[in-house]
Amino acid sequence: MFRIAIIAVFLTFAYCWPIDEEMEGTTRPPIQPVSCEGHDPDKMFRDPLNPHIFHRCSRGKWIAGYWCPGNLVFDEKEQTCDRDPDVPVVKCPKPDGLFEMPGNPHKFIDCQGGIGYVITCPEDLVFSELNQTCVYNDHGLTWPTDPTIAPTKPTASP
Repeated sequence: MFRIAIIAVFLTFAYCWPIDEEMEGTTRPPIQPVSCEGHDPDKMFRDPLNPHIFHRCSRGKWIAGYWCPGNLVFDEKEQTCDRDPDVPVVKCPKPDGLFEMPGNPHKFIDCQGGIGYVITCPEDLVFSELNQTCVYNDHGLTWPTDPTIAPTKPTASP
């Protein structure tokens, strides 16, 4: 049983970023120690102020804080980093892939195993299903309300 617990802890840390690790070219801020009081000594717990951070204690003393990768949040029940449960889930046109959000070019649907999560492009960008990424709308594309129809260019006026 002890061996399984050690493996579970190792796998959790393998998928999470330690303090001050670089991610995508930027350094995340250092994690401040927190009180371990009131927390199960055998489990990691979510930071009280930032769901992207979790902590580990030993014998009632803070050992380390870790960042979850990307935009994942720490799930205390599962003891791992996972998608934010507050992110809306929508119906997927296909089980897997990235798809335009009907009626909103600034958002897209990330489908994984038939579960769709709504993702917002950075400011001033729109999602291109063709390129599978957010892009600048330099071509005057318009977005239909039916997700099965591709975006179209505006028609020229006579």
